[in-house]
Amino acid sequence: MVNCAADYSDDYHKERGVVYKSYHLKDHIREDIACVFYDAVQFLMDCRAKGGRCLVHCVQGISRSATICCAYLILTEGLTYNQSYERVKARRACANPNMTFIQQLMWWEKRLQDPNFHSLKVSPRIFLIMSHQENDPQRIVCRLLTQNAFQRGEKFFGLDPRGMSVIQTEHATFIWVGN
Repeated sequence: MVNCAADYSDDYHKERGVVYKSYHLKDHIREDIACVFYDAVQFLMDCRAKGGRCLVHCVQGISRSATICCAYLILTEGLTYNQSYERVKARRACANPNMTFIQQLMWWEKRLQDPNFHSLKVSPRIFLIMSHQENDPQRIVCRLLTQNAFQRGEKFFGLDPRGMSVIQTEHATFIWVGN
């Protein structure tokens, strides 16, 4: 079972042998749900490979869980965001990812299906390697930085010297570790 709202919903059926993949995701415009796409999709693929079924849920089954299901369809079936959304909506009529999640799904689609590096208007692509959230410090994710990492207003921002990043340009990929 994929629990997309572990802050609100405990993994109630663990004692019955139900296997969980739990995320502390918020249905909020500042939430980066894309950083768990690969992990969640892999969990779903592993479940299906074993002949199992998997429930993906959140609080109301509208935004977070629908987004994870769309991400799964985009990766495994090569669907566009619109096609994946229509498929999910046909099975769950109230499905309605928030606008930020829709943008992240569209970027996910482009990154997977368009070999042109410039299909995303983010260059260079900077991925921050970090814990997912304060209440989930052991889950390390790769988060795409969507704003300019080098300039914020008049001040130079740069990369955090305490962390690690992957920097991708059209022709090279670099790993940056702290100082």
